[in-house]
Amino acid sequence: MLKEQWVYRVVLVCLCLVAGFIAYGNGRLLLLGNPDTVIIETAPTNNIHALDLQLADTDSTDTFIQELLTHIYQVNRDISLQRQRLLRAREQLEQQGQLSATEQQWLKQIAADYHVDFAALNNHQGWQTLLKRVNTVPASLALAQAANESAWGQSRFARLGNNYFGQWCYNQGCGIVPSQRKPGRVHEVKRYESTFASVQEYVHNLNTNVAYATFRELRAKLVAQNDSINGLKLVIGIMNYNPSGLAYVRKIKSLITAYHLLRYDDGDYLS
Repeated sequence: MLKEQWVYRVVLVCLCLVAGFIAYGNGRLLLLGNPDTVIIETAPTNNIHALDLQLADTDSTDTFIQELLTHIYQVNRDISLQRQRLLRAREQLEQQGQLSATEQQWLKQIAADYHVDFAALNNHQGWQTLLKRVNTVPASLALAQAANESAWGQSRFARLGNNYFGQWCYNQGCGIVPSQRKPGRVHEVKRYESTFASVQEYVHNLNTNVAYATFRELRAKLVAQNDSINGLKLVIGIMNYNPSGLAYVRKIKSLITAYHLLRYDDGDYLS
């Protein structure tokens, strides 16, 4: 009797794992927000195995990390400079009540870029919303997601379209047509001119999309507490990136831990 129960449990666990892999490999999620970057396609099922197999391939993973890290740091540096300028502008408004014409125009553009109503900056809540959006994304999180979504840069979309984060587009010819796209669907996996552009849009998606409001709230709390920002503290905020939800979060956590990616979160972007 005990042996039969043990066999039943093993079979049940195996079935759950298989179902999880199938759901993970085929899952697609429609997110709300920016219509250009709101749909994420997960990596094909075989990429899950590729990730595990490459645990021993230190040279290729190190190369991937270093190549992506350069672009992640540059995007974070650009955002850090924007945030510094925003804080100075807010301080000037509080002290002097006005900005120069140049600064006023710049502030309007930043608000538009981050999907915040410029008129809302007349109150504290509007500024809080903007500052929650204009901030950096931990390198460890970006690296783990890129590795997962692109199979360490080996996916067709990464090799042919510099797409490391699985984002879609909808104009014919804007990207690469998925081989398993269903009849009647018009999406393509977006093609980028460079790896930098792919990283830039990924970060912008996390910073503006309503699906990642929790990510931004968690980050803002860390800032308010003067606490360090790292991928493990914020990973729960990207649960909506993939339809597998918490399973996806656990996968990203495991990549951050297995490859010691937190060590890349200490970059001083303004040095």
